[in-house]
Amino acid sequence: MKRGIRFKFILMLSLLFIVIGSVLGVLLLKVIESHFEEEFQKRGVTIAENIAALSIFSIATEDNTMLVPMLEKIAHAEDIAYVIVLNNEGKVIAHTDEAQIGTVLNDPLTAQALTVKKATIFPYDQHAEAFYDVAAPSEVTVGKGEQQNTKKMGVIRLGVSLKGLHRDLIKFSLILLSVLVVLISSGILVSLVFVGITVAPLERMTRAAAKMAEGDFSQAIAVSSQDEVGILAFAFSQMTAGLKGMIKRIQDAAHLITTASEQLLANTKKVREGAVHQANAVE
Repeated sequence: MKRGIRFKFILMLSLLFIVIGSVLGVLLLKVIESHFEEEFQKRGVTIAENIAALSIFSIATEDNTMLVPMLEKIAHAEDIAYVIVLNNEGKVIAHTDEAQIGTVLNDPLTAQALTVKKATIFPYDQHAEAFYDVAAPSEVTVGKGEQQNTKKMGVIRLGVSLKGLHRDLIKFSLILLSVLVVLISSGILVSLVFVGITVAPLERMTRAAAKMAEGDFSQAIAVSSQDEVGILAFAFSQMTAGLKGMIKRIQDAAHLITTASEQLLANTKKVREGAVHQANAVE
């Protein structure tokens, strides 16, 4: 099936809007996702460091009387999976799961948490769900002046579920997709108007040229714009007028030739008849 220039223009502009909108959407989503993750990590580190600062005495005395109520409140916060307070040997001083208090943990997450010197985030997956294990050392400063140094009392492990983060990202992605669909649709509608304004004179010239090919030189094209299309339409109109005038001159010349030929033929006939009449008179 033959596709006109209007269809090609609309298709090209629509694809252009879709590609640009998709690229911008993906880039924006990546930026927002990175920002969300960064803020999520900062929140986890801040909570872990605050707990670490409040746990120094409890770790030193292994008295969790003050920690347990605080951990219970923190555990009810959204996306908090667990809070564990450990001494340097991995013994659980306080835990959101009270059954774990007093046990010694030797799992890989605990082993890497005990080695940190500053708040560190360890991503991991469990039961098809993503988590951050935020490890923050609980430290106390001892000594004065040049003898001042920092002593590590234990470590805090804060488990943060990424389910809420992923849920928020999905919601934002749907909102962004809706906005992009509206913008792309608006762009396509604008392109339809633009293509209509640009292509309409070309379509009129195409129809006029087809009529001229059939011998109809009475076609006229209205010129309203001053751009390249308007200049082309004006030149086409001048060409049409020129062809029309040239054909008229050719027709006039042909008529003159026909008239002269008929007159010459009549004169020849008269001469011939005169010659025959004279010949008969001589005889």
